[in-house]
Amino acid sequence: ALKRISEARPDGSVRFFKDFRKLLDDKSIDVISIATPNHWHATMAVWAMKVGKHVYCEKPATHNVHEGRIMADTM
Repeated sequence: ALKRISEARPDGSVRFFKDFRKLLDDKSIDVISIATPNHWHATMAVWAMKVGKHVYCEKPATHNVHEGRIMADTM
């Protein structure tokens, strides 16, 4: 998939990160969309919000109320 997407956007506008933490360090990225395995949703959303990124997260955003409260308090 990585090769096909890169070929479809030859202008170099698509970047890939193997490590989510490197994406968080990139100041040119304002928004992230989280579509990972469910157990990563809350953690990634909180990390991203803490560094000032806007977050779109697929369902379920959390596995329990405690994680949801942490996400809401981080916004």
